[in-house]
Amino acid sequence: MPSFSDRLKELRMSKGLKQQDMADLLEITSRHYQQYEYGKVDLPTSKTQALADFFNVSIDYLLGRTDFKELIEWEAGDEAYLRDEELLKMIEEIQANNIEENKKLKKLIKEFQIVAKKRSTENASKIN
Repeated sequence: MPSFSDRLKELRMSKGLKQQDMADLLEITSRHYQQYEYGKVDLPTSKTQALADFFNVSIDYLLGRTDFKELIEWEAGDEAYLRDEELLKMIEEIQANNIEENKKLKKLIKEFQIVAKKRSTENASKIN
């Protein structure tokens, strides 16, 4: 999987931005930004979040921890889809056809589980 610096450069270039543009966005020097793209220094959490928001990707995607670029925005009741027969058949078809797709599917489901668990915890804390 690509590294953070690879993803950062890829996202910057996909928007047609220069390193100086990114430095201005992050309110740092161009040289400091270059060090992020070259993997020489770590990016503070606040700037990582700002970049993820700017590019509309998850932090995990930006850090190279997942290949799923899109942010997943779940709504109340989405957990029920995991019990959906149509969805289960779709999963079975993917599993039967391609090992690489299986890996991606497992990552997506794990991300879904994390979001669902977080929502459950947030809802429980609202009740208490």
